[in-house]
Amino acid sequence: MLKVSALADGKEVAYDPVAAFTRQLTHRGTDARIVVTMPAGRADLLREISALFPGPYQVLYVLHSPRGEGEAGRYQSGEVNRADLEEFLKRFEPFLLKDARCDLWVHPAHGDGLVVWDRHHELFVYGQTERVITRLNELGIFEGPHMMIGEHLHHFRSECDDDAADILKALPWVRSDLQPGDHQYVITDDEE
Repeated sequence: MLKVSALADGKEVAYDPVAAFTRQLTHRGTDARIVVTMPAGRADLLREISALFPGPYQVLYVLHSPRGEGEAGRYQSGEVNRADLEEFLKRFEPFLLKDARCDLWVHPAHGDGLVVWDRHHELFVYGQTERVITRLNELGIFEGPHMMIGEHLHHFRSECDDDAADILKALPWVRSDLQPGDHQYVITDDEE
């Protein structure tokens, strides 16, 4: 059960892509990033890849589609050491795998680099390109075409509401408003 499902001929189908990564240029056209297509159950990839960057870290929890657990916004943590980041990620991996109400960013507090786990169950990595590629290969993930999901559904699961509330208590967050690119859409009912 993932946070996103594909639609085929108007019917919902499981979305479990083959693990692969591709190198892309960002919208500026000069900066490289790695996009990892994450198969079901590979929540460990955020932990594995973020460990390649020096700590301490900061976490940005982008809550774009709340279901009553808190106000939509960008929740920025203070500095988090590696052990605390590992504990946080392990604790909330089941929630982050199953629910699309948020994106999660991890970046070094005092350096360059960024790892983003987005609402489409993809990982975007900026910085440490060769180290990231080496680690992905060690984890059995190799370069291949980027699979675009196409028409799809995001899942906002009621059984995840407690974890969604708990994540807002897990770190000392500072909230700011969503940026234009953060918005998904307004939830109008109890979507599952």
